[in-house]
Amino acid sequence: MLSLALNAALAVYGAIFLAGAQAFAPADPYTQALGFAVAGHDRATVRAVDQEACVFAVDDTVIHLGAIDRARLGFALMTAQTGWGPIRHVAVTLHGETPVYERIEKGLDEEGPWDDEAVRMLKRVVKARSPELFHDRRVVETAVTLRLPTSDIERVRQDWATAMRGCAAKRPGPATPAGPAAP
Repeated sequence: MLSLALNAALAVYGAIFLAGAQAFAPADPYTQALGFAVAGHDRATVRAVDQEACVFAVDDTVIHLGAIDRARLGFALMTAQTGWGPIRHVAVTLHGETPVYERIEKGLDEEGPWDDEAVRMLKRVVKARSPELFHDRRVVETAVTLRLPTSDIERVRQDWATAMRGCAAKRPGPATPAGPAAP
């Protein structure tokens, strides 16, 4: 009897697992390339904000691919010294005439679960003097350097090429005459 109940439970959990595995289909190659190009890892969440203008949200940032000056897109393999030794990362520089990158900088928490009375008192004093520190702030940049947590510069270059190919650069529209055309 116990064996029958165990088999039934395993069958139910197996069905739930398989249904969940099918529900999360792998990302398409463009989305995967864009996620790695902007975030530097394969777990990035990518969603379109404005498909026609080539604006995408990648994790907690918004990237305006259509506004990026392709001639000034730069890549460099960098090494940073830390207490644990050197850490390599890829730096990607983006420039544009209009904003190319947006992020939200979180403000300080007014009260955290681990704050003791001294910390709460200090936060009240800081908030009285600088209340803007406790508000989230939207940062919009026309030039930014992304520091990606990877040392695979070739993959970053390839994924940026894929992302930029999938998004047409902004071009001025054709000039239209103001009045009716003369015969």
